[in-house]
Amino acid sequence: MTDRIERVNDYCTDTFPPVFMDNLTGATGDQGRTRDKPAVVRYLGVGSGSGETDLKIIRKVSNEVDSVEVTIVEPSAELIEQFKDRISKEKTPLENVTFVWRQETVEEFMKTPRTSMYHCIFMCGVLVYLEDRPKVAEYLYSALTDNGTILIVTESDGDTNVFFEFWYPGRFPEFGLTIAIPTDMVKAFEGVGAKITLSHLRCILDSTSLFEEDSVSGNHLLDFLTDSVDFRKTAPAELKNSVLEFLSKAKFTHRENGKVLMENSRQLILVQK
Repeated sequence: MTDRIERVNDYCTDTFPPVFMDNLTGATGDQGRTRDKPAVVRYLGVGSGSGETDLKIIRKVSNEVDSVEVTIVEPSAELIEQFKDRISKEKTPLENVTFVWRQETVEEFMKTPRTSMYHCIFMCGVLVYLEDRPKVAEYLYSALTDNGTILIVTESDGDTNVFFEFWYPGRFPEFGLTIAIPTDMVKAFEGVGAKITLSHLRCILDSTSLFEEDSVSGNHLLDFLTDSVDFRKTAPAELKNSVLEFLSKAKFTHRENGKVLMENSRQLILVQK
């Protein structure tokens, strides 16, 4: 998982902020800005978790403008506290950044009166939890300022989590997941006339430990892939064995030099207004 997280973070740190700022200021190629930078940039993080990726984007943007007003929408109180703790441990304080914390899902957030428009919206790993993706896409696009940018990081069509839902429909009702492939969200944004750019980050996951029953890291990985807690211990034996057999033979799995490797890539959906 580390390689995947690092690759997503690298893109968000090195590639996305310049693209966002260029769209905001009208800069193209070698041409200079056609619009002034706003003094204040408003940033919306959706499903931000512990903030590892969001914070990298916020740091980069804060270096470009006078101030950044951040709204974080995250339903987990524990993850919000981890995000705050991460901020407190930053070597260089974010002196020109303010935070508003909303402990709720994005669909709950959508029900409250909107008080701000956002220049930058970042959403990672949220699609599988959405009940109505077209409605969320329409809302996010309507909440975007002119010349604003949305970045969504989601499962690729070949991702393990996506295949679970196709091959085990209804077998994991406690997870509350739905099939969420990138084309779902792309079509939703196309419906509101958004400009969309797609990118693919290919990541290979060493899942050898997944098949070692006493492996702590393997059990954590199995929990991650099934979006559960202590899956190996709590799942019915038939389901557990079926899932492990599926993972060992799935088309996103291959063996190399004694290791079991899985495709666990991410799709990046860049939306500009």
